[in-house]
Amino acid sequence: MRINQVDWMMQTAGYRISLDQDEILHTLTSFALSTSFACAQRDDIPTTIRLSISDPYHIGCIMRLPLLSPSSLSGDQKELYDSIMTVVNEAFGSFTVRNQDGALLGPFNPMLHFPAFGKAAWAMNKTMYDHTTLPNSVLQVAVLVTGTRLGARFQIYGHERMALASGVPAEKIATIVAGERPTDLTREEAVAYDVAAALNRGARLPESLYNAGVETFGKEGMAEIIFLVGCFHLVAIILNGYDVPVPDTDD
Repeated sequence: MRINQVDWMMQTAGYRISLDQDEILHTLTSFALSTSFACAQRDDIPTTIRLSISDPYHIGCIMRLPLLSPSSLSGDQKELYDSIMTVVNEAFGSFTVRNQDGALLGPFNPMLHFPAFGKAAWAMNKTMYDHTTLPNSVLQVAVLVTGTRLGARFQIYGHERMALASGVPAEKIATIVAGERPTDLTREEAVAYDVAAALNRGARLPESLYNAGVETFGKEGMAEIIFLVGCFHLVAIILNGYDVPVPDTDD
């Protein structure tokens, strides 16, 4: 993507500076050596600087790992990219997972940067997708509980949309991502919520809750919930470790 002009918005000082492309490259190089960039959407840093680019899929900040266009991938990376895209095309619905150049966003970008680790991480995700037996609405409840507990922005962003697509009402989703337990959960959703919440608190899963899960889902279904929570702990840690932002879109 060619950047013709960038507007630096310095919120604390109120400066607005327009730079041409040569000035941009010089400024980015010099500034990156001495300054940490922060996303404008973050509220935990008082002074924020936003990089605003005319691109509907821009991320809104300088990422810890640059995005990788498909044409730049090695053989191992391309194999992983193709496997991820197979599932993305089948199951990910309307939320943004790629930019205009085809570069993958979210946890997939770190996976591609380090394919020795990324292949194993993706294999767990793909296994959960390939062998799911429970209703998707139930699974999305467990994923949202996990993403909310760990504060993984992209995970919440994506699975809010997947939950909506699976029939979970928006009000119920909003309550979960606010860290609360909805009062109108179905029996299956309630058990999935409680199991995920207990596992996310750490320590041993109470016997009564384990038994409720087996009674509701069977042993295989209960295993799916437990492994799903573990899988999305890994995803959330990848997202948080690389401070992966949410796509800046209007949907």
